[in-house]
Amino acid sequence: MMLELPEKSVASARLTSAEARLALAIWLYQAERLTFGDASELAGVSMAVFAVELERRGLPVAYNSADLAGDVANLQALGRL
Repeated sequence: MMLELPEKSVASARLTSAEARLALAIWLYQAERLTFGDASELAGVSMAVFAVELERRGLPVAYNSADLAGDVANLQALGRL
């Protein structure tokens, strides 16, 4: 799915597309709508980089058994496990 954002809004927020992806991924992760792995994938960064970004913003890094199960299921669906 492609998500288009109004250029004026993005410019007003002074966001690059990478920053917008990261912000959306963090918001969805905090709302418990994405697992840690899925959020890092949406953000376009490794899980390590995503964890550092959460810590930099003072947000908890909560990788739990549900996150692990979701990531394992995703890896299996991709044929990587």
